[in-house]
Amino acid sequence: MRNFIYLFSLMSLVLLGQSGCSVYPQSNSFFGKVWLADHYHVVRQRNVALPFQSAVYLPVVAQANKQEGATAAQLQSLVDRAAAAFRPRFRKVVAGRARETSIGALASAKNLGCDYMAVLVPINWHEGRVLPITPKDKGHAGLDRIQFVVRLHEVSSGMEIDQIEVQGQSGFFTFWGDTPLDLVDAALNQLAENLAG
Repeated sequence: MRNFIYLFSLMSLVLLGQSGCSVYPQSNSFFGKVWLADHYHVVRQRNVALPFQSAVYLPVVAQANKQEGATAAQLQSLVDRAAAAFRPRFRKVVAGRARETSIGALASAKNLGCDYMAVLVPINWHEGRVLPITPKDKGHAGLDRIQFVVRLHEVSSGMEIDQIEVQGQSGFFTFWGDTPLDLVDAALNQLAENLAG
């Protein structure tokens, strides 16, 4: 029994040491796939590519129903992080500063001379504060998770040309240092890279 405890402790330390770099989810490593480290998924409906010369507007759109756990400040932070990921890949990127309706956001995008508008819609925003038992625990327990949809619109026509779902989740070894917002940077960088073609 003593050897088993020693071996389990040694293996745990090895796994913690190897997953230490995954606190910032830069890749979907093996440890992320088995829910020990942070991981993310980006799922696109269509593979639209935007030219570098494009101007992109990222509004803060007021939703009709309150999203699960996302405050106005968190939504603004999400929009700011998306704008930071998009800026190196497009000529002009403008992040909205005030909440707007969808119609108002489209009008703002036209006034700013933008070609495309990317609307971020949070679906699930869960911050776990207690040791999780299962990955999907509710309330204060569970792993940090974030899920949102990016709706890409062509400003001139107002048509939605792509819809992208982004999900991030912390791992069992990294949940104590994360917030849901910490899980989106790598996914947003990948999304911006994919959109840039």
